[in-house]
Amino acid sequence: MTTTPQRAAKFPRKTLAAAVTAVAALGGLHLWLNTNAFGESALCGGVVTAEPVEAVLTGAGRISDRPGPRSGADDGKTQFDCVIERKAVALPGSDKQTLHIQGTSERGDFAFTGGRWPDASAVSFFPGGGAASGRAWVLLPAACTDRQAGLIEAYAPDSADAAKLVGLLTGTATEVFGLSSGSEGS
Repeated sequence: MTTTPQRAAKFPRKTLAAAVTAVAALGGLHLWLNTNAFGESALCGGVVTAEPVEAVLTGAGRISDRPGPRSGADDGKTQFDCVIERKAVALPGSDKQTLHIQGTSERGDFAFTGGRWPDASAVSFFPGGGAASGRAWVLLPAACTDRQAGLIEAYAPDSADAAKLVGLLTGTATEVFGLSSGSEGS
């Protein structure tokens, strides 16, 4: 008994081209909506870079920014105010994450007054700043301020890595105030 060779089924070329086009379009749409592959590398008017933001706001989603609630305030304290969001579209289990960064001038005891910061026992202090669950601040050199303490502070999800958040703020301070190692002023 002899067997006849089986022939592979052929797809019409138009069907194959349509399938490839659909997969490419869906892949591109996914990259555009759920990653920063085609996103900006500078956020908040160019003072925050996307790479450290991606380290703080982990997970899937596109990163975008918008002015913060005190943006444009003429209070003599606000240097800048920006809200950064990471959210995914149509990905189950992905939540929107928000990071609020602002540069302000504050009284030297701001971390202990006003209720913005938790009890001092919950804060890890380091020379020039502090970090607690989901928040951190870095103090600017005295040459960059006038009467009050200048600082960059951020509020992130409680799950954010404190060291990465402090690194983001340090880089932001460097960008905003033109600080670099060895510089004496802003």
